[in-house]
Amino acid sequence: MTLIDSVFTADRNSEYDPSDLKNVFEHHFTYAAGVERNIHRYASQPAITDSDTGQTWTYRQFGEITGQLVGGLAAHGVGVGDIVAYQLMNRPEFAFLYDSIMALNPPRE
Repeated sequence: MTLIDSVFTADRNSEYDPSDLKNVFEHHFTYAAGVERNIHRYASQPAITDSDTGQTWTYRQFGEITGQLVGGLAAHGVGVGDIVAYQLMNRPEFAFLYDSIMALNPPRE
């Protein structure tokens, strides 16, 4: 039994059916969806700061950069189900690329 199964398994003495909640968490509540929500909700707020240079990107800028990366990856044939390997330091570029790949590869149903 996985952790998510143990969290969302109904108590035998309960009439509560957690299957709808489990479906949302497993198929719709993704990292990319959370970032997309924050891009709209906190557009003018700082999203990420480069600790070496002090440069800061707002959520709007973060969304613009990741959108460009998604377009670039797709233009090079990267799509749903493809495996993308990359190795970057813990820098803003890693976050940009990570979110772009998550947006290209939604969870499988």
